[in-house]
Amino acid sequence: MSYEKSLLNIYNNQSTEHSIQSAIYDDKEQIVSSKLADLSLHDSQELLNRVIEELCDLYNKEVMKENYNDSIIYSIDQHMANKQKKPEEIFNLCLNNKTNPIIQTNSIIQHILGMCYNYGKWIKNDNNQAFIHYQKSAELGNSNGMADVVSRYG
Repeated sequence: MSYEKSLLNIYNNQSTEHSIQSAIYDDKEQIVSSKLADLSLHDSQELLNRVIEELCDLYNKEVMKENYNDSIIYSIDQHMANKQKKPEEIFNLCLNNKTNPIIQTNSIIQHILGMCYNYGKWIKNDNNQAFIHYQKSAELGNSNGMADVVSRYG
């Protein structure tokens, strides 16, 4: 074999080896990225669930003090500011998460979403969406949701 052919074979083998290593690295990187995305999604679900729990506790405290919609919205606003959380992001996560049972079956969160739509707080004012969330809250047993459905739409 000539010297040029030997060099060409070595080059081709190195090039093939490099291509294989690159493909393996790319596959590993995709797997790591996928796992990080899963962790990130899981972490965001955990965060969302914790925030929902905080909102429900806050809501219940306000209701126990016989404070209602305006006061609840104000308390949520203050709580989020103190925790340095953006309510817009939290409520958009709630609205965009159609599979989380904590959101879908929670009468308090549904009522809070109704208030947000009704007052145009953190999301665009939409009386139709307010009614949908108030009604869902009422169907889930929330007496404030029932009162809001009757007083505004009855």
